[in-house]
Formats: sequence, structure tokens, C-alpha cells
Amino acid sequence: MVNLTIFFCWSLEQSSRRQLFEYFSLEQPDDELISYPAQVIVPNVLDIAYQPWGDDPDCREYTVGFIRNGSRPKMALVSYPGSGNTWTRGIIERLSGYFTGSIYAEKNLYIKGFYGEIMPVDCGCTVVQKTHDFQKYDYKPFVNKSAILIIRNPYKALVSYRNFLTTGNNQTASASLTQFTGPGWTKFVTKEIDRWKTILLRWIPKIGHGGILLYEDLLQDKENQFRHLMRYLGLEVDERRLDCVIKHDFSSFKRNSTRSTRNETIRDPFNSVLKGIVDKEIQIVQKALTDYGYELKLTKE
Repeated sequence: MVNLTIFFCWSLEQSSRRQLFEYFSLEQPDDELISYPAQVIVPNVLDIAYQPWGDDPDCREYTVGFIRNGSRPKMALVSYPGSGNTWTRGIIERLSGYFTGSIYAEKNLYIKGFYGEIMPVDCGCTVVQKTHDFQKYDYKPFVNKSAILIIRNPYKALVSYRNFLTTGNNQTASASLTQFTGPGWTKFVTKEIDRWKTILLRWIPKIGHGGILLYEDLLQDKENQFRHLMRYLGLEVDERRLDCVIKHDFSSFKRNSTRSTRNETIRDPFNSVLKGIVDKEIQIVQKALTDYGYELKLTKE
């Protein structure tokens, strides 16, 4: 990701502006200008934009910014944690030219360039909004709305989420090997595979005008899957922009796909009992996909 640094003035109400400064630990000078090493100056937070490929003469014309007229309906980008939601957000931003939002307002993602992270989900200024739907409030903003559901092989998603939880919510770090053995790991898998299933079964019937994609397909068949992604978003594909997205790697928020932790390698943290539990839940989700007419094949590995 290109690290753009920006001057901008907030046009929010004073109380909201102060809360944002406090939450994101930003200094507020007397002239109320947030000062960073400058590349552009904008009078309104919605004027923030950046060039994801500024060093490429074939792609530098493209920018990512906010939808300005506030007309975009809410659309969930939902997944079980560890399923590539943040990586997919980055791809969506580069494909569409619009920032994505989130119900979580995660400071570390905002600082790293996901500027839609702090905007209200109903601002109409972001193209999709991230949710993992773990609690009732996660689901409420999107009731009866469209959604894009990202499904990842649960064996890999569970390892990824375990890494996230045990490394201080780090998006890319890997945990110690000890986190994938013993009663703690067994309890985690048993609990979380049920949560994986529950999230998917809740959303599969409620996709609306969106769609369902397998994370593994997004990685292996980029051009076709990115076209599906744009169709689910209801947006036209810019062919040259699509070429730029495929050309430029975006892996800042994608862990190494091998099951490794620091200098150790996890041969297979799932014993036969855990595999039986996980495979059973995969079968249930696969049946739901088939019943609702989705020709997607979940893998067991």
C-alpha cells in the first residue's frame, strides 16, 4: 500500500471531531488543522483521496476516495474473522475507486490507509462496510440490506483467527506454536467452528443483491473473481483499472498462507477428532449453499 500523508480539516461537529482526535491520538493544533507531512490539502474529510499506484505511469491516474453525494446504500462485507475481509476491502477499494467502511472503527486500519474506517456505516460515502457479525449490534445496521459474503476454508480461517487473537490483534503476525496444541486449542476450535457455521448460515439466505465468494477463488482466479466482485457491488468494470489491480500485489494485510508461527512450522494442528468436528460443519454449510442455489464447492483440508 502506498503510504500517503495528508493535511485535512474536519467538517464534523465540534464534539464528534474532538472524540475522533482523542480516539485516534491525533494532536489538534490551535488552528484546528491536523498536520502531517503534506501531499495534499483538503477542506473536508470527504475530500481525502490517494493514488494506490502513484509510481506506475500506466496506473497513476487512478485514485481511491469517498462517495461524495452520500447516496450509496449500506452493503455488508461479511465474513468470519481470518477469512480475508481486510485484504478483500483493499481489493474493492482499488477496483472501485471508493473507500470501504466498517462497524468497528479500528485505529490501526485507519492509520494504514483505510480512511473509511472511521465513517458511520450509514454515511452513504463508503462502498461496503465490514462486519464479522459476532454480536447483535454487528448485524442490526444491515438487516434487509445487500451483502457480499466471503467464505474461507475454516481450517485456514481458524488458524488465522487464532494468530490474530494471540498476537495482540495483529493483522499479519503469527503466534507461538503452543497456541495450536493442548486443551486451549481444542476448546478454541470447538467453539469457533460453530461460530463460523452460524455466521454463514445466518447470511447465506440474506445476501440480497450482493453475492458469495470463496476467498481461495479470489486468490487463485483474480480476474474472473474480481469481475464477480464488481458485479455484486453493482459497479461497472474499468478494464484498465482491473489490469492495474491484478498487476500490483496487495499483500500488506494477508498473512503467509503456510501454517507457520515465528520460526516454527505447524505440521497439522487438527487431530482426527477436531477434523471430524470441522468437516461436519463444512457439510452443513455446503448443504445450505446448495439449497440456496450457489454453485460453490467448499474444500476439506
